[in-house]
Amino acid sequence: TMTNRELLREIYKESKAINRNIQRVANVGLLGIFERVAKEAEKNDDEDGKFIVKVGASLIVVTEIFLLLRDIMDHQKFKMEGE
Repeated sequence: TMTNRELLREIYKESKAINRNIQRVANVGLLGIFERVAKEAEKNDDEDGKFIVKVGASLIVVTEIFLLLRDIMDHQKFKMEGE
């Protein structure tokens, strides 16, 4: 059986993973929005729109890198605690 402390740690771990997955889903939604903006900007030759898409997509990439690094760090942390 799990102690209260172990159970709370497992809940905490799962909560963090769920929050990161929600962020990833939001990023996918934003990519869809940026895709529509990019098509419209390309069609209208809108330089500001193209710039916004580039900046937004770049920020999503940075966010995904941070999420991946956090996943790796948490995996290592919980792996070391389990030993």
